[in-house]
Amino acid sequence: MKVLAIISSPLQLLNFKEYILKYNIKDYKLIVLSFVKKEQKQLIEAIKLLKIDKFILLTKFRFLQYYYLSLFSNSTYNRIIIGNIFSDPHLYLFNRSKIKELTVLDDGINTSLISEYFKTNERLLKKTFFKQIIFKLLRINVSYPKKFELFTFIEKDLKIPNIKVTENNFSYLDSKIKGFNQDKNNYFIGQPFVELNITSKQNYYKYISRISKQYDNLIYIPSRKESNAKINEINKKLDIEILYSDINIELFFIKNKLIPKRVLGFTSSALITLNKMFNSKYKLIEVVSFKIKFDGKRFTDNLISKYYEKLTKSGVYIQKI
Repeated sequence: MKVLAIISSPLQLLNFKEYILKYNIKDYKLIVLSFVKKEQKQLIEAIKLLKIDKFILLTKFRFLQYYYLSLFSNSTYNRIIIGNIFSDPHLYLFNRSKIKELTVLDDGINTSLISEYFKTNERLLKKTFFKQIIFKLLRINVSYPKKFELFTFIEKDLKIPNIKVTENNFSYLDSKIKGFNQDKNNYFIGQPFVELNITSKQNYYKYISRISKQYDNLIYIPSRKESNAKINEINKKLDIEILYSDINIELFFIKNKLIPKRVLGFTSSALITLNKMFNSKYKLIEVVSFKIKFDGKRFTDNLISKYYEKLTKSGVYIQKI
């Protein structure tokens, strides 16, 4: 089977690796989209660690990416894999190509919203008026697919006509946990809630401060989308150690052969992947999600509730703070 794939995050890359190993796919071409240098570095390091050799890195201006993606529209592949069903470039590549067989990778907790969106024209993030005009003029089709395979670690019980669900049980990650050392540290997974106007900086700092007082040896691992200014403030004002990693957190523990004491966070999908990675066979670590009140306008209460519900169903312990 010849596969054309597109991803734009380290988690999608990890899921792609799991997929090609599951189906023993050797003949593939991977398109990696990235526009932020910090993110590019993480992706390149993850590609090296995962030993993915057939890839093309696209870092052009955001609208130019559609031109470059159109060059693959006549490719002779049997299947296309997209990393995120809510990504316009990913959808464009599929709609532009003549490839009929589609696999959608799990992109974290947002995957749980597929059942609500894929039969509609609604978007997770509203397009600006300018973007709508450009898409219309250039005939950029980003409509949702009507039929696909979902390779997922979150929505394994999803039952919707025209969606074939294949479980991603992270067998590759699981196989790598050998001869690891027990770590005394507690790791907190940062999220760009302030940058995305999901909550205020004061609110975010309040909860981080409470958590740091409750757990000793706390190390904060920033999201690649968090601002340097905010991270520096967390380090200096809250006196919390920051760990800058050149790879995503799952691969960080594999690369350094560490079993953390605890992994803490809010609604990060990494809480689910790490719980599967370390606790699928034996209970090796504690994974805790803190339930907080958001004071921004980006997320509805209903959406936040669904995120925590998915974390609970995935075996992550929810704690109020």
